[in-house]
Amino acid sequence: RKLNWAIAGYGSADHLTAEALKLNLGVALQTVPYKGLGPAITDLVGGQVHGMSIPILPALAHLRSGKIRALAVTSSRRVPGLPAVPTVGESGLPGFELSTWYGIWGPKGLPRDIAARIQTETARAIGSAEVRQRLPVESFELIASTPEDFARTIELEAAKYSAIVRKANLTAE
Repeated sequence: RKLNWAIAGYGSADHLTAEALKLNLGVALQTVPYKGLGPAITDLVGGQVHGMSIPILPALAHLRSGKIRALAVTSSRRVPGLPAVPTVGESGLPGFELSTWYGIWGPKGLPRDIAARIQTETARAIGSAEVRQRLPVESFELIASTPEDFARTIELEAAKYSAIVRKANLTAE
């Protein structure tokens, strides 16, 4: 039996997570593309699809209301706001880790002093009690890294996702 798995669009993080699950579990997931996260979540809540990989923040209200159930998180560690939800690694795929992350970007050629100032101020803000109280830290891990560390993260993530695209034989639509 194939499981219908909602994706918010080809090439999206949730699409590549679905492909990684298919490759690692050997399960028959039929990806069902949607034009965005909202319609995909609507069909998940309504039972038109069997599952999807979804960022925690848009899922929280539905999780708390009981309309959807979290089976596992794709991060390497459990999420503080959902301590009872195991990781995919704990659920039988050791080492599985695909996380959505956000970064602060600037235009090519941004002067080093401006980039350094943005990084310094961002790190200060992330470390402040006010920001930690206002952001949903139960769903996010706040990290203030350097531009060089961020560039390394991007390279590692690009390699990880490129491998999934190659192994799953995905092509541009």
